[in-house]
Amino acid sequence: EPLKGLVDWLTAVDMAQRPARAEDILARIDGYLRPITNRRDKAGAARTVAAGKPPPRRAGVWLLLVPVLLAGALAAAWFAGLFERFLLPPLPTASPYGLSAAVSEGGTATLSGHAPDAETAAMLAQAFATVSGQTPPADALTLAQGMPAPAWATDAAGLLAAVTGLADWRVEISDQTATVEGLAATRDGAKAVAAAIRDWIATSAITPTLSIAVGPRLLPVEQVADIAAPFATCGPLSQTKAPGESYVLGDTIALAGTIASPKDGGALQAAMEAAAGDRKVRIDAIALNEVLCAVHRVLPAVPANGQSVWMGYGDTGKINPSGVFHVGDNPIVEVQLPATVTDGFLWVVLINDTGGNVFNLLPNRAQEDHAIANIGTLADGIRRVRVIHSIADFKADPDKIAFTVTPDDVGRAEIIAIVTKTPLFGVRRPRDESVASFAEALDAIAREEPENILSIATRLLDSRP
Repeated sequence: EPLKGLVDWLTAVDMAQRPARAEDILARIDGYLRPITNRRDKAGAARTVAAGKPPPRRAGVWLLLVPVLLAGALAAAWFAGLFERFLLPPLPTASPYGLSAAVSEGGTATLSGHAPDAETAAMLAQAFATVSGQTPPADALTLAQGMPAPAWATDAAGLLAAVTGLADWRVEISDQTATVEGLAATRDGAKAVAAAIRDWIATSAITPTLSIAVGPRLLPVEQVADIAAPFATCGPLSQTKAPGESYVLGDTIALAGTIASPKDGGALQAAMEAAAGDRKVRIDAIALNEVLCAVHRVLPAVPANGQSVWMGYGDTGKINPSGVFHVGDNPIVEVQLPATVTDGFLWVVLINDTGGNVFNLLPNRAQEDHAIANIGTLADGIRRVRVIHSIADFKADPDKIAFTVTPDDVGRAEIIAIVTKTPLFGVRRPRDESVASFAEALDAIAREEPENILSIATRLLDSRP
């Protein structure tokens, strides 16, 4: 004694009889090391020993026991596991201290980075799971020293919460700076995320750089066509990209064709911009009246394939690039085809929107042969087929079609040139007919022989005072 009593106390079979705290052990040892005064009798000393308290000893004896008692106490503390947390290897120091979190458009979620302890790592993992909908691996975050500020982990969790709503996103935090990239489905969604991040910035010590795009990363041509369909009130609208292709962010969506009114063009622009996101939208649609639209609605959506309609002045032969003529002018019109096009047939009409008539320019009474190989002239790789002539040519050959713009002609007309594999109609149609009858016949042919029409070119002829 007192070493035996101390060891028995530390190694009691009943765990409840052992000391609960290291402080209790130190207090017992401290009591052993206090000298017994002469006023205590031997009986009292004996009782003290029986109670586990130090018996009276001479000071010299106690000095010899000090190392033994300390060694026993340290051994007991070791076996009790009281020093384990002091003996663990120190955490590595991370520099920079970071967090990387991302969710791809396909739904793949990743998380990596640092945390100062297991409790903080669990908090960050839960913040990531909330915004991503996926639980990260238990070892996604590495415990490390070097956290830049006491509130760093809380700020990081707040930034993860702020990106909720993005279709796909990436958050990179390095010390006290962050990069946030993401994609919002709509502009309203992007504004909501930006507002959440602004609120987070107000209380955070981390400085972010934001890059939030709007719209799907790929917008298929077919989806654009579906959006445009309700506004194609005067025939189909064409795109610059082919079916099966897609518009990426930053592309320009260009739609061309005809519409029934300028109002339709504005509605189409608004609908397309709502779906386009970070893409430009250009509507190159010409507003026509109901007379012209009646034919455009039945025209199949086929390309021009190098075919074009050329216009010029009959008195000079010079080109008129605008297609605008004034009273007294003599328009001349020709259809131009690549010289390599030698097969097929050409049908050309003029639709007059003021009178509501269709003039069949080719074939006509004087020119029934409209096989491409037999008509027009070849020069510089182009086949030129004149369908409206100069007044001088008309005087030389009255069978040729020519006119001078009069006040009664003011308005718009449209030239439509159609190339087909076989003759468009089985018989030559009358010189002029109503728009309704021509549109009905064209619609029937387009439905019965959809592969027969190879290319279509159109051009407005605008007559003004």
